[in-house]
Amino acid sequence: MWSTQVPSLAVDLGGTFLRCGTSTDAGDITAIEVTKIPNFLDGSRSADIWESIVTSIEAYARRSDMLRPTDPVALAFPGPVIGGRTTISAPTITGDEPMPDLVAILESRMQRPVVVLNDLSAAAWYFSERVNDDRFMVVTVSSGIGAKAFVRTPSSRVFDDVPYAGEIGHCVVDLSPTAPVCDCGASGHLGAIASGRGAERLARRSAETERDLFAASDCVRRYGATSATLDNERHIVPAIRDGDEWAMSVMRRSMEPLARVLSAVVYTLGLERIIVIGGFALSVGDRYVETLRGLMCLRSTGSPFSVGDDEFIVLGDAHPHAALVGAAAYARRLLPA
Repeated sequence: MWSTQVPSLAVDLGGTFLRCGTSTDAGDITAIEVTKIPNFLDGSRSADIWESIVTSIEAYARRSDMLRPTDPVALAFPGPVIGGRTTISAPTITGDEPMPDLVAILESRMQRPVVVLNDLSAAAWYFSERVNDDRFMVVTVSSGIGAKAFVRTPSSRVFDDVPYAGEIGHCVVDLSPTAPVCDCGASGHLGAIASGRGAERLARRSAETERDLFAASDCVRRYGATSATLDNERHIVPAIRDGDEWAMSVMRRSMEPLARVLSAVVYTLGLERIIVIGGFALSVGDRYVETLRGLMCLRSTGSPFSVGDDEFIVLGDAHPHAALVGAAAYARRLLPA
């Protein structure tokens, strides 16, 4: 093992961006660089995608004047991880293509030790130092859907010791023959419906089947969308923030299965808080958590099992580098000095 009292190269691999930074022994992240990466949605080949990612991490390490040649890499990865080393799949990056042995490739090319954890696990470690709750869950709503539970007592841990822990985006919630297809290639998964990509695809389908409602929406009248050009960033999210009825309806429909899954998890684990993060949810803002609170109905009138208050479901801070901080914190905790 290596010492944790030296810098480490913290890496956050997302579905769209690669973030690299240098973590000091005090836990600060400096020299952050953000690079857009290719993914399968733009037609890139799997081998080319991984080569681009590895090359970018190598290039960052070469440019750094703070990292020593033997300092470790702490990688937050957007998919299931086994034993801190084995990455199984990355559906938001390469779809249903097989995964290479990413840790072995990085260690061979960089001659540095590498530890890897799920990116949402990294976010949970980040929030564990910022909230006081003993049992909470971090849920991400972005390119995909995922969740990680954190328990502070008797010993602090994130529930991620099995590869499917937190992979709620791959729960089957739609058994119909027309169920949307998930990025992993299967049909009817929660992530295909309730993620940012799922909401966008639902909006496009709805724009075709609800032509009059769509034409009257802010997506069209204010932001100039057509059913062919409609997307989250330019049209749907701004319209939701404006309170547009049609855009809000689309978001609500996409969120309904997520609310059902989360309600079951709340009662199963006895959660004290849900922290919502992810590009889509954070870009929508307060309207997202307000809608989720309403759909989950945890404070049902008359129920002896009403849960929480208006702060039970909250937006996480929009710190763009939370996974970098969390990955570095995980590496420091995992590895003895």
